[in-house]
Amino acid sequence: MIEMAQKIELGLYLEGEDARRFEEYMADPDKYNTPEGREIVRWVRAHGDELVDSIR
Repeated sequence: MIEMAQKIELGLYLEGEDARRFEEYMADPDKYNTPEGREIVRWVRAHGDELVDSIR
C-alpha cells in the first residue's frame, strides 16, 4: 500500500491591496515581464533563502 504525503499548508493569506495586486498580476502576468521585474526575480533567487530565514 502506498502512503500519501501530507498536504503542505503554506499559510499565506492576502488581504486588501495585496490581494487586489495579486489578482491584477494573475490576470495578465506578461504585463509585468519587464527588465526591472526580471532583476527582482534574479535577486530573490539569489537571496530568497536569506530573506525567509530572516523573517522566521
